[in-house]
Amino acid sequence: MMTTSEQNQQTEEIHSVDQRNFIQRNKRWIIGLGVSTTMIVILVAMSYLWLPGYAKSQLEIHLSELLQRPVKVGVIEVKLHNLELIVQDFSIGEKASEGKENHQLFSLGRLYIDVSIESLKHRALVITSVVLTEPKVRLGRDVNNRLSIADLIEKFSQPSEEAEKSEPLKFSVSHIKLENGYFEFDDQFKLSNHKISAINLGIPVIANFESTVANWVEPHFNAKINGSPFSLEGKLRPFTEKQEATLALKLDNLDLAQLDHYVTLPNGISFNSAFLDTDLLVTFTQVPNKTPDVVLSGEVDLRRFAMGNATVEEPYHAKFKQMKIHLAKVDLMAQKPSKFAVKIDDIALISVDEKTPALALENLIIDQINIDMNKHEV
Repeated sequence: MMTTSEQNQQTEEIHSVDQRNFIQRNKRWIIGLGVSTTMIVILVAMSYLWLPGYAKSQLEIHLSELLQRPVKVGVIEVKLHNLELIVQDFSIGEKASEGKENHQLFSLGRLYIDVSIESLKHRALVITSVVLTEPKVRLGRDVNNRLSIADLIEKFSQPSEEAEKSEPLKFSVSHIKLENGYFEFDDQFKLSNHKISAINLGIPVIANFESTVANWVEPHFNAKINGSPFSLEGKLRPFTEKQEATLALKLDNLDLAQLDHYVTLPNGISFNSAFLDTDLLVTFTQVPNKTPDVVLSGEVDLRRFAMGNATVEEPYHAKFKQMKIHLAKVDLMAQKPSKFAVKIDDIALISVDEKTPALALENLIIDQINIDMNKHEV
């Protein structure tokens, strides 16, 4: 008979043997776990301490060399644990010119990118969020009609043999936002300056491979063009058999006289003033193996219009207070009849040498115009 103390000692020896056997059996697993944990800690530490500084310096060096312009990066944050990238205070300067003030070609307050782990599943680049805050672009054209980025256009327009041989990268980018953007075009050739401010853009998804998304996606864009509000609102279903899209275009008080430098008019024709408002809707429908339907509808309002014509024997000025065009249904593919109506108020034709109008109409109304391009009928 074993005593109680002997039984306890034997039990302890058995437990000790089992523990040693367990450690030996799982030694490789424990070492592997330790190595993996160490590597993760090192990678995380590198992503926070070493990688951002290295990426910042390399980006500035290589981009400056590629673009032949000074590139500066404020801060780069890389968060490997949730696959996020943040870049702050990024800028590309213009080429240095003697005797001229140097401006920034492009600057960005903040860039945020969130990459999805779904990239591994789809074997494609899947980005779930991109946010650009306060991007600014400034382009110029000198007195010799040369753009400030002419050298970049020439450089990157050359075809690359490697790009032609390689397969295109599959990608899907969702929730794209551009907040408070700014664009300026300083045109010394035409002695004009144009600004687009308060730019806000939202695009739900851009992808070049099929997705399970079958619902409507609704991109939008709004800004101020030389101070005049402008907006685009869209809806589309790109991943269904029947592709559908709508685009709403709204303009408010756009001064067309500021754009006359870029429209070539016949000699003797002068454009003096006009202000444009629009509230238009473009509808697109595409069924496989059929011609797409593209229909335009809505309202166009042209106000305070004035022009001159010196090409005739008796030169004159033409003007009207307001012209409203109601587009009931205009087929942009010219496959079906189009219908619209026109109303013009206070029309006047005035000879250059006289003050009294040669022709004056209080208003002109055409309540229905039908155009059938297939039958050549108006």
